[in-house]
Amino acid sequence: MGDKQTMNTRELIEKKWLSLPALLQGEGCDFARYLRSKDEQEHFNGPALNESALSQDRTAPEEDAAWAIQPETRGGSSVQRATPGFTLIELLVVIAIIAILAGLLLPALSRAKEKGKQASCLNNLRQMGLSLFMYADDNQDRLPPPEFDPDRIAGSQPWRGYLLFWERPPRLGQSANPKYAVNLGYLYVGNYLPTPQIFYCPSLKHKKNLLIVFEKKYFESAKVPWPMYAIDGQVNTTYTYFPQTDVPAKVASDANWGWTQVAD
Repeated sequence: MGDKQTMNTRELIEKKWLSLPALLQGEGCDFARYLRSKDEQEHFNGPALNESALSQDRTAPEEDAAWAIQPETRGGSSVQRATPGFTLIELLVVIAIIAILAGLLLPALSRAKEKGKQASCLNNLRQMGLSLFMYADDNQDRLPPPEFDPDRIAGSQPWRGYLLFWERPPRLGQSANPKYAVNLGYLYVGNYLPTPQIFYCPSLKHKKNLLIVFEKKYFESAKVPWPMYAIDGQVNTTYTYFPQTDVPAKVASDANWGWTQVAD
């Protein structure tokens, strides 16, 4: 009984062992596919190089750099290695950061620019004050006669304090006549204040198509320099001229409003 069982076991082993080569050569065998893939790889790429030989060939840094930029060969065709770059998300993030920084800086720059204009405006007023002192010193301590003087000129309105030249009938587009200088215009005619830009505030900007304008550009042209008549034969300034005293106005209604007599 024991010998028979041993014989059966031996026959089974021999039968399985004889069928093993056929199994290894079959299509479904992983080991067979592994052997075939290794053969194909050596057929296309040549025999594999060991790491020691590869390290001996690449010794100099120049050779390393040249080797790094060589296209990679796969299956007989060259594949260029992709270089890293910005993604769309990274680009959008950078643009958003720049926009935020610009939004923070532009208001600060605008405020700084306006501060500079305020300093220029204060300088204009200072120059006018010094020029008035020099005019008074040359004219027996009298100031230029103001056009806005209700006590002296009946019906005069505050807008007349902005005039530099006023000629009637008007001669639009013509050079201003020095004989018709009024208010602070006397300072320009008398050469006490020869710079036209001082008569205009640098911060003044008003809308177009207004009946009354005050910016310097409206009183000069490409053919006629400043001062040029415009707006009913006038040349205006952005600073009103209304020298006052501590004496209340002669008209009771004006005095009730706090108006005082004009200095002359």
